[in-house]
Amino acid sequence: MLRYPRFEGSVEEPEGIIDERTFEILQNKTQFVHRRDGEKFHSDCVVRTVKHPTKIMIWSVISGKGGGRLDVVKDGAPCHTARSIKAFLAEQNIPLLDWPGNTPDMNPIENIWELMKSEVAKDVITSKTQFLEIIIHVCNHPPQMQETVLSCIDSMPLRTEVLIAAAKGSSPKY
Repeated sequence: MLRYPRFEGSVEEPEGIIDERTFEILQNKTQFVHRRDGEKFHSDCVVRTVKHPTKIMIWSVISGKGGGRLDVVKDGAPCHTARSIKAFLAEQNIPLLDWPGNTPDMNPIENIWELMKSEVAKDVITSKTQFLEIIIHVCNHPPQMQETVLSCIDSMPLRTEVLIAAAKGSSPKY
């Protein structure tokens, strides 16, 4: 049975949820180029790509209450199941929330990651240092971030109800 994962197995409500996301300098965006015969290698008809773009893994926490008890969302991703990560989290006394795999609708931080990715994509990035600076700036300064975080956290009971209803055959809408 699907339950509200934030409260399951804990006496105290967590005050923050930790998750990770990989950011890539060049996102995999499909681009179509329309050209005439003879324009195959014309600079206006060529989309530049990078074979191995710079990637940065970011771990972050969202909270509607400020600092406090943290929980890591454990959804089966390799970065959550590695022995070194499990050992570190145990050393730091950070609890793991069992989370259903492949359920991005259940994780409120997923909306925040998408907002951050769209903000980061607005800039032309030329170096790994600049890339990291932009990510940190977006984390700390986007105008609607706090409202979005609160909205995502506040929507969890409804999300849970919708997913339970969807499991029973009705169409999810929230």
